Amino acid sequence: MTARIERYDERIVTVLKSHLGVEQSLDDLLKTASRRWRGRTFAGKIDVAQKLFSPELDENIWSVLKAGNNLRNAV
Repeated sequence: MTARIERYDERIVTVLKSHLGVEQSLDDLLKTASRRWRGRTFAGKIDVAQKLFSPELDENIWSVLKAGNNLRNAV
């Protein structure tokens, strides 16, 4: 039972670390674009970034970011 819990803990930590890394990148992107991002949820940051950079980035990127946010929320 303990080994099973440890595997889940490792997965949860991986999800959280990845999410924090992506959020930091989004913050840097919005800061560089001189957009307000503080106080926004992760989903709100995605929306702002998508409006700014949608022509330059593939739609799949936004789908992956939203799926990652949903995964993090499920944890």
